[in-house]
Amino acid sequence: MSVARFSIKNPVLVNIIMIVAIAYGSYTLLTLPREMMPDVSFPWVFVWTRAPGFSPEDTEKLITNEVEKEVRDVEGIENITSISREHASFVWLKFETMSKDEFDKRLRDVRTEVEKVELPEGAEDPIITDFSMQDHIPMVSVVLSGDIPERQMKRLADDLRDDILEIKDVSKCLAAGVRDREIWVEVDPEKLQSYDLALTQVMDAIRANNLDLPAGDLDVGRWEVKVRTVGEIKRAEQISKIILRANPMGHHVRVEDVATVVDTFEQREVISRFNGRSAITLSVSKKKQGNTIAIIEEIRSLVDRYRETRLPPGASIEVINDTSIQTREFLGILQNNAVLGMILVVASLYVFIGLRNAMFAALGIPVTFMLTFIFMKYTGMSLSGSSLFGLVLVLGMIVDDAIVIIENCYRYMQEGHPPKQAVILGTRQVAMPVVSSSMTTIAAFLPLMLMTGIIGEFLKVVPIVVTLALLASLFEAFVILPSHIAEWSGNISRRHVGLVRFKKLRRVYLKYLGRFIRRRYRVVGICTLLILLSIPLIWVVGIDMFATEEIPRLFVFVDLPEGS
Repeated sequence: MSVARFSIKNPVLVNIIMIVAIAYGSYTLLTLPREMMPDVSFPWVFVWTRAPGFSPEDTEKLITNEVEKEVRDVEGIENITSISREHASFVWLKFETMSKDEFDKRLRDVRTEVEKVELPEGAEDPIITDFSMQDHIPMVSVVLSGDIPERQMKRLADDLRDDILEIKDVSKCLAAGVRDREIWVEVDPEKLQSYDLALTQVMDAIRANNLDLPAGDLDVGRWEVKVRTVGEIKRAEQISKIILRANPMGHHVRVEDVATVVDTFEQREVISRFNGRSAITLSVSKKKQGNTIAIIEEIRSLVDRYRETRLPPGASIEVINDTSIQTREFLGILQNNAVLGMILVVASLYVFIGLRNAMFAALGIPVTFMLTFIFMKYTGMSLSGSSLFGLVLVLGMIVDDAIVIIENCYRYMQEGHPPKQAVILGTRQVAMPVVSSSMTTIAAFLPLMLMTGIIGEFLKVVPIVVTLALLASLFEAFVILPSHIAEWSGNISRRHVGLVRFKKLRRVYLKYLGRFIRRRYRVVGICTLLILLSIPLIWVVGIDMFATEEIPRLFVFVDLPEGS
């Protein structure tokens, strides 16, 4: 039994499939992750090591070189780039193009090798991270600025950051322009000498009083209790009261006797301002399954609550770099193109084959899109700029199959065949050409998936979306459309029902077609010559895989002399 015959014999089932596809596709459209750029993961690994107090030379010698020496054993590394500066070491590992699973194995190997590095005293544990598009282009940024004390601004920013991280599908919220809290112990050399103490004794005393160690387990009946010795220093006053020396007479020398303890912040390395005032910027990234539009709406609601209840006088809070604006624009373009496409399809087909046949073809557009959204959901894709470009690109193709089938079935009906028989005959006759046409289009786009590098990661979304949409259009054309034509066509007269009669057009067309066939070698030669002459125009027009697009931002970079 052919697919068309099955569709005609089961109209109720076909309509149920269509209704379910539209309903579930609409739900899927609402729940699909929305983002400006696809969440592309790059085969890069960053090893970041903080080394407070180290010069660039010491950082390179003691940390960077040692890290590079260990990670060279990892397979698949294309190149290694490192930066050694004051207080920090940065090593960038770029791997060859590989699958996600293979890269995860290499990332684990890097972690294992870095753990072998013997870091000097004072260096912090290395931070090892991979890199994705969400890290490069945050979803949105929240800026807290104002003329308020830095400690108060930092406390407010920490609270806001914690609240943002509690929003569903938010993965990271990085703060810029904020300084970590530090407690400075400024020792007076003269006082230290008067008590006959060394600087190392002060350091050892503070270190000994700043411990948080496990002390074993304690069995209490049927219960086992974990015991810890908690001695972490939290306030500057605690450091001031640490005893450096005690004698039998009860006289104690404390830290406050030889030093000044200040609860402050680390030295400023970055100055962040917004509208000329000190600022802290929170850059928010989402998880892969997160919906950009929904998350940013929640962040804006949270920001509004902070403005009303938490913001002190003299402070302001703003949302900037909102990528949901462009995402909404892309969705609007898709919606407008879909509506315009339906109108043009209906109008064109109404002119040539009547309103009813035009409605058959137009109905296939939303059904095909809904099926495509369902396929996208179960293939782990999102509504990003690349996928929306693919949907807009394929919009004019998804009605081609339906138009060919409708026109052929309509021709059989004009010849006097009953609607059901006309649909079976018409669909069977054009089935292979229709499938071949869609397959050749898919074959033209699929090679884009083989492109390597960063551009390949972005472009591979387009052929996947085009393929899914064309497969959905084939399903709609062979499973849903035949039932609708057979059930809703009614009796069609032999006369043409459109607005244009083809007799004059056919005469003109056949006249010139005959001339071209009689001079076919000349026509082929002219066409070949035009093709050859157009090839050099490629270099004249230029090639740009991703055309630059102006954005309403201005960046100013100033190079200052050394020591500034």
